[in-house]
Formats: sequence, C-alpha cells, structure tokens
Amino acid sequence: MSRRSRRCATAAAAALSLLATLTLAATPAWSSPGPAAGSSAADPPGGEPVVVSLDDFDGYGDDAALSSLYPRNTNGGTNTATLVDSPFDAEGEDLGSAMRFDYAFTNGYSGRSRAVDGYWPGLQAVELWITNGTPGQDVLLQLSDGASFEAHLNDVAGFDPTSTEAQRVRVPIEDFRPKSGTGILRTSGITSFALYVNQVGAGTGGTIVVDEIDLLFDVAPPVPEVTFPVTELRTDGAGNLLTLLAEHAVVPDGARAVQATWTSDDQAVLRDATRPEPKGDFRAEGRVGVDLHQVRLFVPAEDGGAGTTFAVDVDTHLEVEVTDLPAPVDVVDYLDAITGTGMLSAMHHDQSYANPAANDVLHQRVANEFGVYPALYSADFLTGQTVPYRENMVDEVRRQWDAGNLVQIMFHVSPPQYTVAQEVQGGWGGDQAHETLPSPNRIYSFLYEDQWDELLTDGTALNENWKLRLDEYARLLQPLEDAGVTVMLRPFHEMNQHVFWWGGRPGLDGSAGLYRMVHDYLEQEKGLSNIVWVWNVQDLPDDYGFADGDPKFDRYEGLEGGLPEYDANDWSSFSPGADYYDVLSVDFYDVEGYAPRHYEQAQRIAQRDGKPMIVGETFVFPTQDEIAAQPDWSLAMPWGVRTWNYNTPQAMATFYEHSIGAAGLPRFTTRDNTATPTATDARVVGVVNPHGYEVAALAVRYSAPLPAGELDPAAFAVRADLDGPTPETSSDGPRTVVRAFTAAGPDGAGSPGQEPAPGAWVVLELDTSDANAAGTFYSGTTQTYDLAAAYSVTQVADLSVGATTVPASLDPVAASAVDTPVVDEYEAGTWAGPGDAFRYRLFTPHAYREAPDDDTLYPLVLTLHGTGETGTDNAVQLLGNQLSVAFAAPERQASDPAFVLSPQRAPDQDWLTPSGREALVGMVEDLLDRYPVDPDRVYLTGLSRGSRASWPLLAEDGDLFAGALLVAGGESAELTAQIADLPVWVHHAIDDPTAPYGLTLTALEGLEHAGAVVTRGEWAGNLPRDAAAARAQALWDEARAAGSDVLHTAYSPGTTGTPDQLAYPHSSWIPTYANPVVLDWLFAQSRDGDPAVSVEASARCLAGKAYVAVRATNDGDAPVGVTLTTPYGSRTYSAVAPGVSAYQSFASRATAFPAGTATVTVTAGDGITTLDAPYDATTCG
Repeated sequence: MSRRSRRCATAAAAALSLLATLTLAATPAWSSPGPAAGSSAADPPGGEPVVVSLDDFDGYGDDAALSSLYPRNTNGGTNTATLVDSPFDAEGEDLGSAMRFDYAFTNGYSGRSRAVDGYWPGLQAVELWITNGTPGQDVLLQLSDGASFEAHLNDVAGFDPTSTEAQRVRVPIEDFRPKSGTGILRTSGITSFALYVNQVGAGTGGTIVVDEIDLLFDVAPPVPEVTFPVTELRTDGAGNLLTLLAEHAVVPDGARAVQATWTSDDQAVLRDATRPEPKGDFRAEGRVGVDLHQVRLFVPAEDGGAGTTFAVDVDTHLEVEVTDLPAPVDVVDYLDAITGTGMLSAMHHDQSYANPAANDVLHQRVANEFGVYPALYSADFLTGQTVPYRENMVDEVRRQWDAGNLVQIMFHVSPPQYTVAQEVQGGWGGDQAHETLPSPNRIYSFLYEDQWDELLTDGTALNENWKLRLDEYARLLQPLEDAGVTVMLRPFHEMNQHVFWWGGRPGLDGSAGLYRMVHDYLEQEKGLSNIVWVWNVQDLPDDYGFADGDPKFDRYEGLEGGLPEYDANDWSSFSPGADYYDVLSVDFYDVEGYAPRHYEQAQRIAQRDGKPMIVGETFVFPTQDEIAAQPDWSLAMPWGVRTWNYNTPQAMATFYEHSIGAAGLPRFTTRDNTATPTATDARVVGVVNPHGYEVAALAVRYSAPLPAGELDPAAFAVRADLDGPTPETSSDGPRTVVRAFTAAGPDGAGSPGQEPAPGAWVVLELDTSDANAAGTFYSGTTQTYDLAAAYSVTQVADLSVGATTVPASLDPVAASAVDTPVVDEYEAGTWAGPGDAFRYRLFTPHAYREAPDDDTLYPLVLTLHGTGETGTDNAVQLLGNQLSVAFAAPERQASDPAFVLSPQRAPDQDWLTPSGREALVGMVEDLLDRYPVDPDRVYLTGLSRGSRASWPLLAEDGDLFAGALLVAGGESAELTAQIADLPVWVHHAIDDPTAPYGLTLTALEGLEHAGAVVTRGEWAGNLPRDAAAARAQALWDEARAAGSDVLHTAYSPGTTGTPDQLAYPHSSWIPTYANPVVLDWLFAQSRDGDPAVSVEASARCLAGKAYVAVRATNDGDAPVGVTLTTPYGSRTYSAVAPGVSAYQSFASRATAFPAGTATVTVTAGDGITTLDAPYDATTCG
C-alpha cells in the first residue's frame, strides 16, 4: 500500500486546523505512516508518528501562486520557484507536483520562505522528498518562532550530501539549532518555514526539487468547537458584530473569537475567508440577518508559547436587531473628541510587503495574543525594501479602511538627489553614513546647505528630481483618493533629528519649509484631498543639537555647508504651521520615558493650534499611570515586531486591555460617493507626435466615481487660450473633443485604444489636427506654452452613464497640471564632470527599474538635438520632436529596452567645441560605469546641428559607438574619411533649405574614400507609415546583400515637413524617427567581435577517395547562419542553434589532394564574419 493511501479521514483530520493554520494551496491531511525511506532518525516516542502535510504542492494554480506564498529571500543573486511534475516515486505512487528551486549566488545565501501560523506542540520532525541537483552547497531548513532555528541537511543522519538522486529525509526537531545565540525552538508558535542554500566556496548556483513536506507529531490534539446557543441577538449599533459574536459564542476554555466571516442582509458582502475582517459595522437599523460561515479562535499554548489562531466552520444563521445607529464621524474630529477620554491602539508594520498574505501579520499577532485588533494600521514607504511592493501596501491600507479601521502611511525615503529608479537601492545607513559626503542613498545622510537651498528652489534640477519622486508617491496614493480613503500621512518623521537628511533645520527655510513644499505639491499640484497631515518630532535630550553636547553632531564641526547649532527641543521651530498639519505626533524613544516636560510642550502646541496629539512611535508602551497623568494622547503606536522585545507580555496585555481597538471604533466618513458627481479638476495630457508636442487629451476628475462607459463628446467644451510672445504664436479658441469615456485615473490618457473603466475620471480625447493643438511654439528656439493655465473644460450637457446622471454645469474647470506620458519618466540632471555642464534627461528601461540588480545589459542611445531645442529648461530636447522619445516609447522599449540620454545645450554651449565633446564622452562613460549599459551597443543619433556635431564625435571617439543614425546634417569629406568600419544610416531631404543636402553627400564621399560601401535609396517623406517601413526594409536588405554598413535615404523634394508646412522640408526627422525599420536597424548594430563559432577541417579517405570534412560549432547564445565552402563544394545552414554544429563532407573524386583551407562564413544579425579552417594534404589507396 502506498504511503499516501495510509492517510485516514479520522477525527485527527478535523484537528488539522488547530495544528497548522496555514494558508496553503493544497489542503493538508493527516496520516500515520511508517518510517521515512532512507532515514535513520528514530521515530517519535509512542510508536508511529501522526503526520500533517505542510505542503504537497498539488493545489497551486500556477508558478505565480507558488511564488506569492514562497517569496524570495536572498543576499545577492536570484532564484525562482516553479511547479514541476514530481520526480519522486513513493512506492510507485504519482505524487503530482513538486517545487523546483533554481538559485544563483553573488554572495551569501539564496532561499524561499513562507509565513505560517504554526501551533505545533509535540512536533518531533520535518520530513520531505528532496533532489539536490548541485551537491556541495549547504542546504538547510529553517523554522522561526521570532528567532531563527536552522537544520543543515548535510549534518542530518540519513542524508547523502554527495547524491543527486531522490532522497526522503527526516529532520528531527533537535537538529534545528538557533542561527545565533542560544535558545529553544517554541513549537507552539512557529511563524515561518524556509528552504535555504548557503554559498560554499566558489559555488555559483544550482537546482533543488522538493515535495511532500510533512510534519511528524507524537499525538494529535483535540478539536475545539464553537456553538451559538442564542441566535436572536441585539445591539445598539454602536458596537460591532465581532464583539457581539464573542459575547455569545461558546468556545473552549481559554480560547476567544478574534475574527469572523459572514454574509449579511444589509451588506450582501461575503468577507474573504482567507483574510477575515476584524470589524464589520452595521449600516442600517432594524432586523438584520447574518449568515455566519466561519469563526477564527485564538488558543493560548499550554507550554507558555505564543499560541495561534485556527478556523472553525460554523454555518449558523443569526438574527440581529440593530438600534440607534450612529452617524459616521471625521477622522480628525474623532481623534479630537477622544482627547482625555481614551487611547487608541495601533501597530506599525515595518516590512517589505513582499508577501501579501502577511500584510497584517502584526495586527493578527496582537489580536491572537491579547484579544484586540489594533485600531490604527500604519504602513511605511520604508527605504528601498518596499519599492517593488508598494502597490501591495496601498491595497492593504485600503482593505483596512474598508474594514472600518484608521490607516496611516509614513515616509522613510531616499535623499532627493536619487531618482525614482534609484530609490530601490536606498537603505537606512548608519552613523557611518554621515562620514560619507555627499549623502549616500540612505535616510541617515546629509545635504550641504547649497543642496538644501536647491531642493527648496522651484525649477532647479534637484527640486525637479524631488518632484518626480513626489509624482511617484502621488501615483501610489491616488487609488486611496479615488476610493474615498482618509489616510493619515506622515511625510517626514522626527523633524528635529539632524541624523536624517530632512531633519535638524529649524525655520520655514529648513525642515518645516520642506514639509510645506510636500503638502502643497501633493494637495495643489496632484489634487490629493484625502490626507490627514501628521507633523512629527521626537523626545530628545536637552543638549541634543549642540556641538558641545552631542557626539553625533560633532562630525559637522568645521564642515563647510554643514548644519549650524540648533535647539532640537524647541519643537515650534520645526512646525510647518497650523494650516499645514492636522495631527501633532511625538515619537518616544529617549531613555527618559514619557517625560512630563515633553507632554507639556506637546500639549501647549496642540492647544495653541487646535490639534489632537498622538504618540507617533514608541518601543515601550506607556503605563496606565503615565496615561492617567498624560490623558491628552489620543493614540500610541509601537514600532513593529520589536514591540515584543521591549515590553513584557503582561505590560502589553494591560495596555491593550485598556485601549480602544478596531472593534470599538465608530464608522468614519468616506467622501460621499453617492452625491451627484461634479467636475473638480483637469489635467492636460500632451504627447510627442512625429510633428511635435501636441495636446492629445484632457483628463477630468469628478467628485465621485462613475460607472464604466463611453460618453457623448458633445457634452464637453474644451478651450485652449495659448499665450505666446507675439500675435503669431498666440491663439484662443475651442478644441475638438473626438471621444469621451470614464477611467480609473489619468494614466494612459492620450494613448489610443484605451477602454472605459469605472472611476472618478473622464478622459476627453482631442483632435490633434486642431490649429491650437500645439504644446510648443518657435520663436528663435522651441518654447513651451503654459498649458495648465491655457486649458479649461466645461460640461455643457447632462451625462448619462449606467444609472448615474451628471447634470450640466456652467462653471468651467481650469486645468491644474500637465502630464506628458513617456517624457515624465525621464530623470533630470546636470552634468558635473569634465567639459561643459550640459543639462540632461535620462530614460531608464522599465526592466531595469523592476530588477536593478539583474545581470542584464541594456543598449544606450545618445541623442543630440538641433539648434531649435537650445535652451535651459531641460525639456524641449524631448518635446520638440521624436529624436529622443522614439527610443523611449513603450512600443519600442517592448522590443528594445534601452537607456536614452538626451542632453540639452544652452545658448552659450555647443556640441562642436572640445569642451562640448569632452562632456558628451564623459556622460556616456559615466553611464557605462554606473548603470548596466552594454558597452557594445552604445548608439548615437542627432538631427540638424546635432547631426553635424555627430560626425566629429564619430571621427574622434568612434570606438565608443556601435552605430549612428544621422538626420539633416553633413560634414566635410576630410573629416568623415577618418571614420572607419562604423555603421551609419544618413537621412536628409533633398530640398532642405537650412542644412544643405550637398554637405550630406560630401560626408558620404568621405566615407567612401575610407572604404565604405554606401547603399542609397530615395522615397517620399510623406509616405504612409507601412509604405515607408517597406522601403526602409528593402534598402536594409540591399545593404546587407552588398556587405554595406552605410545607408543613405534621400527624401524627394516637396514631400517633407509638417502637414501644413511642406514648403519647409528641413524637418526630415519626422519620417525618420517615425519609421520602425530605421530604429530596428540601429538596434541591430553591435560592436561585439566575431560570433562565437569554432571551426575545424580535416582531410580523410573513404573507399580510396579523398574528401574534406568541415565542422562549425556555434559556441554563442544565439542562432547564426553558417556557410561551409571548400574547393570541392559548399553548403549553407540558415539557423544553427547554440551548441549545435554545422557539418559537411566534401568529396574530391580523386585519390589525393594538396593542403588547403576551408572557408566558414558566419552571419549573425547584420554582421558577416569569415573564418578559415586549414586542412592537410592527403593521399588515399
């Protein structure tokens, strides 16, 4: 009989939920098997063990589901978890699926871990099937009860560390030893299980397959029951259903109900059984039917451990009479109302949010151990660790609000000079971070005085980069705004602390000024109206902030641009002002505890400004005596899991017993989404089209969400009053709305094909052929209109969408901001290296942003703009034409992810000067050093004067580039003759009146003198896109056949220019950068050397005749074309895969031939390489 068939459906099976409350894809089951195959570990006392399946990997839908429960945990390198057919054979039984774990090291360890609720008293051993495909590394299992305990399989009896065969391994519980220090594993409170591999020696990675992970117990505990003798219940409506259930449920001694899952008549909402809610307010008075599905109980551990929760199905119908339902209250009003009468409980979650199933693990732990689900859920944009998972965090914040709880988000973010993409690399740092200037990517860091001034000065590079960061934070907060969630936001913590880059600067030109800037930007520029602003300081010693009294401060003495002395305990000097904050928050970490002087100062400020006050962070809970002496604190929030390290269980139990938990909260006011929606704001959406920067859409925000649907474009009147410096550059008039539809947000507006979606936004697509569609004008150089000031929209007719009607309004809504998709993703900076201080914009590929530590190398495109984009705004080099954005557009990045570097020259700078060229080369080399740029795929493109400047750059630094795309600008033959063996595609309109076409012909002549073969073509500049692409492809094919690396496209006279200005054909960049084949050609170029192909030839005899055998083996990682040629014949293979050989024997039809050479021609991409393979003379017979 197979092992699995011995599993029995007994009472023990029902007890599973008590032993292992695990959110598993596969339902665990009980069994009582014999000893593990291949294990010499002794059975638990009392005979055969009772077995519970921790995971058999059979219930997961796909790899994503597996990875979500087993998130990656690694110290360098990558790993993947995938589902495979189980390779194990348990007495002939098919074991279904298994988990394959592929890992790679850079240093340290690599693993996968998962959260569990492990109430496992009596656990004797862990047993599993394992195949170790890479012997020699240190494979270990880990169990955690708050501290980590590890069992190294190489040390486990019965495990063969040298074998690659399947093994069934039993790991006794005593083999799990503390990772550090001493201690005993509390099996009644296991919080996580993990599989790790520690790097040994020069190991680089490997593969492990595991299956059938079982837990072995000596005895199964009894199964508790939950019953409701009384099913007719009554509440005054101010209470909570969970509280009501706890009062009337009959549960085992010592257990208590902490969660429930139900459906009710008034809500008709089934609470998610895998994430039961702690709170569900009644929404109507009268008799309410409640179908109770499941109750989760907490059972304390008999051995003094933490205990755990488990689920009990009840399927009971209750009738609840609800009376006196109170009205919802505002969050700030509520905090103010409870001042002096009670203190809310809270918990801060200092975690990465990599595992959504564990988002509220600390709240659950408090509920389990102390019977109170905390009232405030606090999350954190906490350094780089949270960056990939912040959407998960925001989802959890919304879930908590929907459950009726207070919510908060805090910022602990990187210094402002680091970009959105770089923030993932940020961290806390330490005191040593202050020793490294300028500030490292750490929150413990420092800004020089000039950096601080630049940060607070609008329009500077640092200010603009910080606003791009704020744009990203606003994007994450926007779904909470749209859902009506009131979120407490604490943008800067402990502002009187100089150890943080934002802190230690009193006054409105200091830390308070930065707070005000963030407040105004998020509210006024980004339109967020759902924020409760929290201002935060910390209790600090009297001498903190003075050079003579603070050893941390001493490091700044004598530092030019360092911090001056200041009084850290004058909190008012750090206040942004009563109009800029809603709640005063004080963190208590100092050794004085809850010193009366700190309470008194907070009280004075709060009463002066009319604000509630809270304990923002703490490790140690206030005692009941301290709370009685300081009654104005409305809330106390401990910081994360360390709360358990700083407080005794008795102290925590006392605090939570006397605090207000989630079940005691009222209903809070959500913005009334049932009221008639009205337009409240608008955002201009600009796009860089082939003909220039144009306003393609308007995104209009409404006060409440609308159902998904198409709307009548005639219901909207959009006006654009463009104010230029001259009458010729100014225009006033309407814009044509061609489509209107609802959307969840402004993202994607302006992109064709967007589908309607429910949400508080309406997208108005505009006709870009309107005379006033432009976003820029030309007055000596390209300049931008103030589009936010120019645009307004009026809803002139009633709207009907679904069951919602939105009445017309005569009040126009002015635009408040401008969004430019793609362009808004570029980072901004100023080159500070050798040569000219060019301003620049840098686009980083999405793949890099998502995995900055990956080993992938990406191409880099350097773009040089023309005279028309000269300036200092660091914007028009992106907006004036598609020179740059053609390479950053989503459709191009999908096929060719690349970095795009677009400098801008000021009027007193030039690409052509030695200092200009020095700066351009330095910028490229700097990116090669700092980013994963492929040095063999750096490309140069320029138009007009940028094209003219590219030629000398290619002549002097040609070894830096793999190819060039040059438009409307030539050079002398003497200069271009210095350019050798470099792919170039040159485009120019024949009738260009600005940059002479003849100078391009001269440049091509120079290339030909240097030995280049030029392939020429001509077609109309206004051909349809597909026709132009076909002509470009034909020219490329012709060049490839001719072995030509230089291509020339001439645009026929009278065919190039904007639709209304064909008489000005200098703009040959319009058809060039809109042609996908031209961009394909550029990305096909590579500097990397000959293809990795090894060749050999030999002379042999067969049946008295001589022949030549030729072999070419593809040693690279991509298919290549191969042609084998000898004096006796040739053969071509079109696609030789990596690791495969092309082989052919060529008969001479003679008995002898002399020594000779076989020729092997290899085609890879657009390159052709010829290799020789000599062979000896031979005589046969």
